[in-house]
Amino acid sequence: MKDEYERRMNNPMTGYFFGLPTKHNRDHAQANKMVRSFIEGIVEERSAQKELGGDFLGNLLRAREDLKEASSSKMDGKSHDSIEDTMTDVILTLLFAGQDTTALAITYAILEIARNPRVNKSIQEEINLVWKTQEE
Repeated sequence: MKDEYERRMNNPMTGYFFGLPTKHNRDHAQANKMVRSFIEGIVEERSAQKELGGDFLGNLLRAREDLKEASSSKMDGKSHDSIEDTMTDVILTLLFAGQDTTALAITYAILEIARNPRVNKSIQEEINLVWKTQEE
C-alpha cells in the first residue's frame, strides 16, 4: 500500500485517472478504507481510555480535544468530522511517509556523533551511567 501511495503522490499527471472505476482503483479504495478503519478503531479505543498516555497518539488526541474545545461554538458537526479525518491523515503520513525522514535523521545524528569525539565520549559516559544505575 505504501508503494501505491507514493506512486499516486509522485505522479500528478495521472491524478485524473485515479477516479476511474478500474480494478486497480477499486482495490486501492478498498485497501485505503480498510487501513483508515483500522486506524480510526485504534483512535476510538484510545480515546475511551481515561489516561491518553504520553506517546504520539496520546499527544495527538489531546491536541484534538483542545482544538474541539477552543472552537466548539464556531464549528458544526461537519467540521468535527474534518478534524477526525485530518488526524487519521496525520497518522497515515507518519506510518507510510515518516520512516524515510526518521531513518535519515538518525543516520545524520550518528554521523555527527562519530565526527565529534567529545560528543561521542559524553554520550558513551551517559550510556554507561544509565546502564550502571539500572544494574544496581
